[in-house]
Amino acid sequence: MKRILVATIFFLIIPINYNHLSAENLVCKDEKNNKTISVFYTFNKIEVEDKVFSDIFVFGNGMSGEYYKYKSLFLGIGKALDEKWEIDIELRNPKTVSLSKFKYFGDVPKKISSSTFLCR
Repeated sequence: MKRILVATIFFLIIPINYNHLSAENLVCKDEKNNKTISVFYTFNKIEVEDKVFSDIFVFGNGMSGEYYKYKSLFLGIGKALDEKWEIDIELRNPKTVSLSKFKYFGDVPKKISSSTFLCR
């Protein structure tokens, strides 16, 4: 009987994955201009407004990601990088989100905006 109990506990514990974040919604507000954003995140994606961030990197108390927007070249043939957005989520109290926007001029990105939001 003890072997069955030990085997059952063993097989219940193995599938647990301790290396993931649970999904969560954050409502964040920029105190400077009263802009409010909604952030949804899991361990493999971050969604803000209509953007789905990829290249997710999870670190100690936060995570970061990037979103790329492309423009089509001549008559829709080919595409070139137009914008890049970077997001950093800090999960300590108070939770904060930093959102930066870059515009590409040729192959050189230039930061055109940066905002920091306080979340609840």
